[in-house]
Amino acid sequence: MIKVYGFKGRSRAERVIWALDELSLDYQLIRLDYSSGDHRSDEFLRLNPLGKVPVLVHDNMVLTESVAIVHYLDKLLPEPVLVPVERDTKYRYEQRLQFACSEIENFLWLADQALFLNDVYQWPAGTAQRAAAIAEQHIRLVEDWLVDTEFMLTGGFTALDIIYYHILSWSALHSIQLRESTEDYLARMASRPAFPATMANPGSPARTG
Repeated sequence: MIKVYGFKGRSRAERVIWALDELSLDYQLIRLDYSSGDHRSDEFLRLNPLGKVPVLVHDNMVLTESVAIVHYLDKLLPEPVLVPVERDTKYRYEQRLQFACSEIENFLWLADQALFLNDVYQWPAGTAQRAAAIAEQHIRLVEDWLVDTEFMLTGGFTALDIIYYHILSWSALHSIQLRESTEDYLARMASRPAFPATMANPGSPARTG
């Protein structure tokens, strides 16, 4: 049995839940209450000493980091579903995945810290606005990719669509206005049968992996 830990509400764990349902894999979902400190319990810290979600347990393995977990899950099936294997398509997949994580997500994370948790991290004044502006600049390139296309890659739905839905909808927390074509893309992704309802609320996933 696959066991996955997430918070009550939206976090990066929803990426894993979405992937599990797209792949029709059976799993047990355990929701932790962040406000009650469930993620700091001795039991959970033995799984992830950082106290972050998602955590997935399978075959005596403990896995962390949402993108790595999604890739792991895809390899459980005889044929890949979410991660392309053909050379050129795989390169485009990897390039856009790394762009999402290094050029957009980290700036949204920084903006979250500086805006919502500044009493803890005490970033310099203007950090949140500057980080959000950089994220928005990079999102504009992603929006160019989405013009007149149904998915992030030609050929069908992939894990990229899970990651980019999460990131693009996250940007709403920082008042980043998306193009109509991008909003249409998000609506299409949210209409998929496997889409987790908790993903619809932008929330703040800053404390998750």
